[in-house]
Amino acid sequence: MLGLSLGQLVAGPLSDVHGRRKPLLISMLFYFVISIACAFSPNISMFIVLRFIQGFVASAGLVISRAIVRDRYSGVEMVKFMALLTMISNVAPLISPTAGSAVTTFTSWIGVFIFLGFLGLILTGITTWGIKESLHAEQRVPSNFREVLRNYGSLLRDRSFMGYALVNGILFISSMLPSRSVLFELLVPQTLPIALPCESRQWVMLT
Repeated sequence: MLGLSLGQLVAGPLSDVHGRRKPLLISMLFYFVISIACAFSPNISMFIVLRFIQGFVASAGLVISRAIVRDRYSGVEMVKFMALLTMISNVAPLISPTAGSAVTTFTSWIGVFIFLGFLGLILTGITTWGIKESLHAEQRVPSNFREVLRNYGSLLRDRSFMGYALVNGILFISSMLPSRSVLFELLVPQTLPIALPCESRQWVMLT
């Protein structure tokens, strides 16, 4: 979650400088590689680091998809597509635990990350052949780190923006947390085992 949130702060400005397609394509390729690396992580420390990176690169899909809609549409059409993206973002966390459980019925946790890796590979193909550049060269902004920080500073001082951002964040968290069994495990640790990958790449059950 931390990687997913921080990554958007980087992917957004990069897409304004280099266009939408290139950063999205690179992030999908990294998502494929990191997902496979998660499946074969030698210990829990490396696993956590890789999961952070996985969320970081996956964030490009969230922010750039909205930027593409903004580039191509305006007015009512833009509102419709933004509403569709918001619905997908809210429904996906509710579906993902069920999909993960379905995968684990015929494989282990390692298979889940291999499945995510191949999903990333499919998304890379869709990006390569199905998405055209929506931000032309003359519309891009120059690379200026200070300008980016200045823009973020102005947004943080904008009460209207921060209000909408806070509401959206609360809605997103409320849709994520109830669907995560780990929350229930943390609340009732004395009755439910928590599984962690150990050095031998087997599951260690902690009670």
